[in-house]
Amino acid sequence: MNQVMRLKVLKGRKAVDAYREAHRQLYSKPWHRGIPEEHTPLLNILLGGLKEQDFNSLAEFFGASEELNIQELGFNSRSELRAEIDRLNQGAEYSVILLYASDFEWSGVEVSREDEPFELRIPIDTPGARTLREALKQKWI
Repeated sequence: MNQVMRLKVLKGRKAVDAYREAHRQLYSKPWHRGIPEEHTPLLNILLGGLKEQDFNSLAEFFGASEELNIQELGFNSRSELRAEIDRLNQGAEYSVILLYASDFEWSGVEVSREDEPFELRIPIDTPGARTLREALKQKWI
């Protein structure tokens, strides 16, 4: 990623951070009927800030931001990062969690029951996985 694009992504991240803070403040108040109408301008401000950086959609911005995340972690591509994660997790034991559609009911997310149970495999800690996880927390999250 060239320096100009890097700066655009960094400015876009500031716009996302400002949106998240305004969103947090809006939803910290008790719910009222006007919340949806108050939320729309916040989203429009975010989209306008991203447009100023030449991003035409949230997806386009988050794709560029992810590319920068990978570079900030010292990798050249997503596949290189994936290969390193796989290497670190090689031979690791996994903890398996089964999730059901009913687990998502509280969130309002509609999940097809045809695919249940969902299997979530989490590697049990290895020294390399912990190191990578710490790097991700510092740079990515």
